[in-house]
Amino acid sequence: MNQITQKFFVSSADWEIVVDHTNHKKAVLSAMIMAFKKFGKNLLVSTVIMVRDEESMLLDDVTKAEFFATHKIFKSLGLKKLSQNFKEYTKLKDES
Repeated sequence: MNQITQKFFVSSADWEIVVDHTNHKKAVLSAMIMAFKKFGKNLLVSTVIMVRDEESMLLDDVTKAEFFATHKIFKSLGLKKLSQNFKEYTKLKDES
């Protein structure tokens, strides 16, 4: 089955990375790997990562964006300890 590649804009905190992929979830995983490589220890992330396709970017339509919990993306990338720590930190911030 041929899947159509699209341009996605992935952003969190103070960065945005553009990737070509077949869906939002794969785009966010690829972008996070690229962000780790680009920013290293200086990478900033918020509690969610926003992914928008090219159409929603051109129309400036955030309602079509998809959002992913950062701790779940870390877990999907095999960063289980970081995922758990981030999840616990987020929970503590929500309670305060």
